[in-house]
Amino acid sequence: MYYTLFCRRTHTMDETKYLFVAYSESDYEQIDNIFLELYKNGIAVKSAKDNHDTAIDSIICDASAVMFVISPDSLNSRTVQQHLQVAELNNKHIIPYFLCPPEEVQLPSSFYLKMDGSATIPAYEYADEGALVRRALSEIKPYFPEVFEPKKKKSPIVPLACTLSICVIGLLAYFLWLQPMQQEKILTHVRNSTVQIYNLDKDADSYNTGSGFFINNSGLIATNYHVIDNGAYILVQPSTEDEYYLADIVAYDAEIDLAIIQLEEEYTSTNYLTFSNKKVSVGDSIYVSGYPRGIDLTISNGIVSNGEHYVNDESAEYFLVTAAVSPGNSGGPVINTSGKVIGIATAKYETAENLNLIRPISYLKELIDEN
Repeated sequence: MYYTLFCRRTHTMDETKYLFVAYSESDYEQIDNIFLELYKNGIAVKSAKDNHDTAIDSIICDASAVMFVISPDSLNSRTVQQHLQVAELNNKHIIPYFLCPPEEVQLPSSFYLKMDGSATIPAYEYADEGALVRRALSEIKPYFPEVFEPKKKKSPIVPLACTLSICVIGLLAYFLWLQPMQQEKILTHVRNSTVQIYNLDKDADSYNTGSGFFINNSGLIATNYHVIDNGAYILVQPSTEDEYYLADIVAYDAEIDLAIIQLEEEYTSTNYLTFSNKKVSVGDSIYVSGYPRGIDLTISNGIVSNGEHYVNDESAEYFLVTAAVSPGNSGGPVINTSGKVIGIATAKYETAENLNLIRPISYLKELIDEN
């Protein structure tokens, strides 16, 4: 598991200038504390957690400097070594640290990267949370001089209007800082509530995949009917687990292409989604969560492009969104910016871009009420 912190210019939020990468299998709280302290010091940042290497290489290449923080449980990680090599080969300014005292660090030989016969990676140092924050701020400073400009001394007599302006600006800055953190928390909950569904034949040697999402704390899942139709077995894998669970069909309506399934085993989790009571409007920002083409869990964003849409002679309506939807997304939740489900990703037009069909959540509510 690695955590990435992208520091950008606070007034333009343009290109990535500084990258903070922390690797850990267990010290999540400590790393989160470091990120929070950087937020408090006025750095506009965006953080992400991931288990995959696909995106980080390009991010490292785009950054001007990279600060690596490595916990003891990640010392032998191939991912760590790969990222260090990418930074080294692209001549990035590398600032390496360990989250443990020097005498406890046993470096693998591969950590000493060499080029032309001489060591090129600087010596690693130990730092606790406070020291890491101070070092990170000092390293970031050259890239963000506008954040660290010394404050001018002011007269102790401040007009009331000026005081009110400062208060308003302070509150605005606080909410601008809080908003991305809240949005990230919402999207993390959505990811954790999304599941991948496997529809297996009777011999369990062939299957189709789709998406779904928990709608209560005891293993009840909503999805599309076509995701589970004609399957001899239904397997569910929550996004937060490596386990697979058998599921039974509880209710379905083929006409509106919706279904509800229940995990067979006793299951308890706080990762489930609730429904919106508001009707969607054109221009609303939305997110779609699911497993496009049966691979990694992905969240795409877009807007509502049509609030009421019908296909051929179907009586049930859809609404259209611009967010990316592919086969495998079927059954996944479509949420608003508050994290409430507004619909279920159901289909797309093959011959047109960004015309993706979402079944409104009102139809799922009716299916639940009827059963």
